[in-house]
Amino acid sequence: MKKVFKFISKYGISIVACAVMAFLCLVSYQALGSPGEATLTSIGQTMNIADDLTVGGNVGIGTADPQAKLDVDGDIEVGGSIVSPNFPIAAGYADDNYSQGSTINYGDQYVNNGDYYNPSSGVFTAPVEGIYEWCATMRETSGTTVYGAIFINGSQQGDRKWWARDGLRRLGHDCQQFYAYPGDEIEHRVVDNGTNNCGQAYCGFRVMLLAQTAI
Repeated sequence: MKKVFKFISKYGISIVACAVMAFLCLVSYQALGSPGEATLTSIGQTMNIADDLTVGGNVGIGTADPQAKLDVDGDIEVGGSIVSPNFPIAAGYADDNYSQGSTINYGDQYVNNGDYYNPSSGVFTAPVEGIYEWCATMRETSGTTVYGAIFINGSQQGDRKWWARDGLRRLGHDCQQFYAYPGDEIEHRVVDNGTNNCGQAYCGFRVMLLAQTAI
C-alpha cells in the first residue's frame, strides 16, 4: 500500500494532466468532426475565420449532403451583387439619335445587375477583372454610313466594329470582346461619319462577363 501512495504522490499530477488532455481532445473531435471536417450543428454556434478559407469539396449550409460547391437549403441574403460568367450584367436599348463622337446611351434597361451600367451617361463600369463581351445593334437611315467602337477609359479598343448604311445594311449588329479591370469605364461610341438613328428602340445592347480571371 505504501508503494501505491508513493506512486500516486510522485506521478499523480502527470496522470491527471494526461486525462484532462485526452478528454479535451475527445470533446474537440466530437464538436468538429473527424480530421479535415468542421461541422456546426447547434443553433447559435459560430465559426470565426480570420484568414482565407480553402475548401476542397462541397460546402453545405442547412444540408448535411451538399450536391454542389455551395449547396444552400434556405433563403440567401446578399449585401452586394452577384456577377456570374455567361450571364448578362446589363442589357437594354437606346431610343434617340447619336452623332459622331457621342456615347450611345442605352437608357432603357432590361437588366442592370449591380447597377454597373449608368443609364444617364451610357458608361458601364467593370465590376471584376476578366474578359467581357459587348454586343449591340446600330441603325442608319440618312443615306450615309455610321460606325461604332468600344472605348475603355476614353481610349478606343481596336478597330471600329459596327457599321450600318441606309439601303445596304440599315441595321448593323456586332459584338466585341475586351479585357477590363475593376473600375474601368466602358462605353459604346459613334465614330467616323454618320448618325446612329436609334428612334423607335432599334438599337439594343448587352454586356456579358465571359470569364473572370482574378478574384
